[in-house]
Amino acid sequence: MLGTFRKTYLKASLLGVVLSSDKTKVSNITGNHYTRPLLVSLANIDPSVRTKGSLHAYIPLALLPVAKFAHRNCYELG
Repeated sequence: MLGTFRKTYLKASLLGVVLSSDKTKVSNITGNHYTRPLLVSLANIDPSVRTKGSLHAYIPLALLPVAKFAHRNCYELG
């Protein structure tokens, strides 16, 4: 079994991954809800290409909701 693992391991390659997130408004119609999209890209892509949104270097991975708290000035002690 170890020999099979070594043969597979020698054929594998590692890629760096860049994760990015930013607060984005979903829609005015839904009551000004916000979300944080989690985007993924490869690290070997040139940064000048990665910063241009029209080149689609990032792929959406997940949408993380932003919670609204009922009392903004209330602090929980604990």
